[in-house]
Amino acid sequence: MEVDLTESNSPVSFFITGFGPFGEVTENPTSVIIKCLQTERNAHNPKLRHVYMLDVVRVAASSVRQQVHLIMEQVNKHIKNCTKQRHHVVLLHLGVNHQRRTSAPTIDDSKNHKKRQGQKPVVAAFQLEQNAFNEANFRIPDDDGWKPKHEKISVEKELGLKLSTDLNVKNIRDSLIQKGFDVCISGDAGRFLCNYIYWESLNMLTAAEEEGPTNNDGGNDPIDCNLHSLFVHFPDFEYIPMDVQVAFTVELLESISKSIICQDKKRRKH
Repeated sequence: MEVDLTESNSPVSFFITGFGPFGEVTENPTSVIIKCLQTERNAHNPKLRHVYMLDVVRVAASSVRQQVHLIMEQVNKHIKNCTKQRHHVVLLHLGVNHQRRTSAPTIDDSKNHKKRQGQKPVVAAFQLEQNAFNEANFRIPDDDGWKPKHEKISVEKELGLKLSTDLNVKNIRDSLIQKGFDVCISGDAGRFLCNYIYWESLNMLTAAEEEGPTNNDGGNDPIDCNLHSLFVHFPDFEYIPMDVQVAFTVELLESISKSIICQDKKRRKH
């Protein structure tokens, strides 16, 4: 299905984060990608016109919590200024897959992505993460020196509880594979800050949806705004060069937008 993503037509907005350095990762690829996207957006790249936040987050649980709350404040302001009655906001979180085990749990039944001879290991592919878990179990301390062991992120919820993205990751993956990128789907983002920010993001969106629709500043009609979150693991630059990773991120935004709009059209038909 062809989808028009012109400025006046696209109902999808993005708020994007990456991470700073930590441990052995002296230069986090995602912070470099964020800076490159900032430069492209300032140069008026039309594919980035709907990106409203590009921030690098310090690798600490306290900074993650602050950042997610800041994002939601900005999202609420953005929604109130929306002119479209139906809108989607995507919180997109980027993190590095630094020397994670190649046998990491994946969910990938694509006929176009069967394991083949010479296939790159998982650490050399982009991973779309489906789930976040209410558990912090850090292998190394965060930037504040905190090193939790099997602790809850949200104390009021069950340890290990799973939250999942409502985005169609299989559709997004297939779209990106067709564009020539090595992409797979993962069911587990680990238990470090990548999982931490994903849990905080999904948990915050769940709470926001329970509060109900928001009115815009131009009237009393509530806006039908759907909130989504997705975490994506990026490989080190030694596996996939920086320019390819930046290009992937731009195409990722387009694939997410098209997937959301197609889903909307299918719902309206029913």
